[in-house]
Amino acid sequence: MLRIIFFFIITIIPLLSDIYIYECTFPQYSDKKYHLAKDDMNITFKYDSFSDKAYMEGNNGISPLELLVKKGGLITFFEITDAGNITVTSIHPKTHEAVHSRHMKIFNQMITSQYYGSCKYNKKVSRLSKTNRKNETPADIQKKVYAKLNLENELNKLSPLEQRVILNTLAGNFPTKEIEAKLSKDAIILYISVMAAVGEELFKKQKAKR
Repeated sequence: MLRIIFFFIITIIPLLSDIYIYECTFPQYSDKKYHLAKDDMNITFKYDSFSDKAYMEGNNGISPLELLVKKGGLITFFEITDAGNITVTSIHPKTHEAVHSRHMKIFNQMITSQYYGSCKYNKKVSRLSKTNRKNETPADIQKKVYAKLNLENELNKLSPLEQRVILNTLAGNFPTKEIEAKLSKDAIILYISVMAAVGEELFKKQKAKR
């Protein structure tokens, strides 16, 4: 489905891909003993309107998230891990106050904590031109994206199948739905990153021609 949307966008209409970024700092937290203590923690939340995907960047790397937004309500990112642990982050849409909660079970013990802080909001807009009608990524852009995303290193973390998917996506050839369903979380994140980076470079190239 993602490859269909991507192909349709770059071949038919101009693309406005909005990337919403919340860079959050949580200087305080409380645990089940109800005491507060300073514990600076920095987490970045991102949502890409093009892929309709959200993810979190923190001390433990990158994790895909679900996003819940109700009109007039809070912006909420949440994650349910394979182990059944849950993290929830709610951000006020105007003041950008934030609360980050963790509900975890570790060695048969329930570990809970809640962090308090605020976020800096930023929005990036990427545009693709409708003039690029070939479903093939130019070689110069492939090289730029390969280096930009450090794919030589990132690909080593994936299975051989996932490596082929990423390289084919970079070239403009997208996997089938069946193969998409087999991708790991790390592969999906890299898959999305490659498409976004290619889109950005296509826009830059088209803008330079004007």
